[in-house]
Amino acid sequence: MYTVKQTSEITGISGYTLRFYDKEGLFPHLNRDGQNRRLFSDEDLHNIETIQELREMGFSLAQIRSYLTAEEEGGMKRRRELLAEQMDRIRSELAAITRRMKKLQQAAEYYQLARQGGLTLDAGRYYNDQPADYLFWQGIALRKSGNPAQAEQHFRHFIDWAAQHRDDVPQVDFFAVSLPDLVVLDVSAQQRHQQHCLFIEALGHLGLGNVSACQQRMQQLLQINPAHDKAHLIRHALQSGIFS
Repeated sequence: MYTVKQTSEITGISGYTLRFYDKEGLFPHLNRDGQNRRLFSDEDLHNIETIQELREMGFSLAQIRSYLTAEEEGGMKRRRELLAEQMDRIRSELAAITRRMKKLQQAAEYYQLARQGGLTLDAGRYYNDQPADYLFWQGIALRKSGNPAQAEQHFRHFIDWAAQHRDDVPQVDFFAVSLPDLVVLDVSAQQRHQQHCLFIEALGHLGLGNVSACQQRMQQLLQINPAHDKAHLIRHALQSGIFS
């Protein structure tokens, strides 16, 4: 017979775990001495090895208890049934894991695609090749894919660009550029440029988590152009808690 301490030294299982297994009914025939201390037999040591193997197979304690007492409930046949049931459960879990892995791979691919593309912020004021909000989501994708420092640098560039180009006098030039959509210049190029800079700056602050500064720039933008659809879209996203 072996005490808890001796059994722990032999099996490598902590005394706490051995006592827990006993309370869970995994040692139904465990002996005790005159002071009610647990005493483990050689058969109990063998059962401990079986318990550890079953735990590695993913059996719950309730399943292990059924397995250990199976001899009294039908012997080897019942144990084979328990093993077959566990294999079915594992197959089901593997199928679920495979489905989750496919979804994760798709998400990773989408983030990778979102990270691709140019980084020129003055594109998209009139053209449709890389609008500013696309570049914003590109920065979000950088953060979500585990590149927070690169994302922060990306968004700081938004703010720096707006500060650097706010007073530029834009020149409209359609030469050698084919527009896929009709562009109606209903306001001056200077006013459109001002709107673009405010939008860029608002997105930069939002990307850096400065929601207050973002909302302030969006408010200024909507005062100039109450119909700015992308500004309304970002404000709606903020109100919906997407960036929380």
